[in-house]
Amino acid sequence: MLNYLHERHKALDATPGRRIYNYLSGLLVLAAMAAVSPASPRSWLPGRSWSHPAFGCGSCNGCRWTHPPGGERLPFQWWPVCRTGRPWGCSDRRREQLLTIAAAGDGGQGLIPPCGRCRQVLLDHHPDILVAVPSESGPVVRPVRNLLPDTYFFPDAQGRRIVHFNKRYHDAVMSGEKTTTVRWDDPIAVGTATFVFEGHPNFAHVEGEVLSTEPLRLQDLDAEHAAGLKNHYPTMPGDAEVSRVTFRIRSS
Repeated sequence: MLNYLHERHKALDATPGRRIYNYLSGLLVLAAMAAVSPASPRSWLPGRSWSHPAFGCGSCNGCRWTHPPGGERLPFQWWPVCRTGRPWGCSDRRREQLLTIAAAGDGGQGLIPPCGRCRQVLLDHHPDILVAVPSESGPVVRPVRNLLPDTYFFPDAQGRRIVHFNKRYHDAVMSGEKTTTVRWDDPIAVGTATFVFEGHPNFAHVEGEVLSTEPLRLQDLDAEHAAGLKNHYPTMPGDAEVSRVTFRIRSS
């Protein structure tokens, strides 16, 4: 899937002739849709719950954004433009890294999953964001990469990476005592990242660097370490492959 924002910037930089071509191409597509389905454009959307979506998200610093602001109802938009980019734009202007995001539909629909394009935009710009989605057992929070089958990573994306830690590791990481972590189903890239301590009362986070990742088998770990991982990852199979991640915090 093409990155929506990247394509938008390309369109803005296009020559006048290219812009006219783009507009005419869009009108041709709309005319073809109207010929095939003479109903009103409103009926082209899959359902009313997608007409007035609202989004809320939170950042590393504990800041929160919502759209629409204050929960007011915006006019119906028949052109399929989603609103995930609105709170993301606020966070980008303030250089905030998003940790979580959720979408809701009007008319009592409650929590809804983001559309495919929104998922790709989030993956490109906030590759480690956690997304709240509905499930049969109730709302769950999943990494955005798990919401895209055969995930595509846009080569030119400049999304800043986040490594999540439990708040109980805060002192050990900050002091330099803890410099490794073992992860399952949590791909972490080598390079700079923000270390976030989940549940910390002061929204503690620090800039750091992932130095290396080493693939391991769960069986290669000592029994105590393996048991601790199984408690942390209840669905992890006994023959799982894990990664040992070496990191350090960056001195200010």
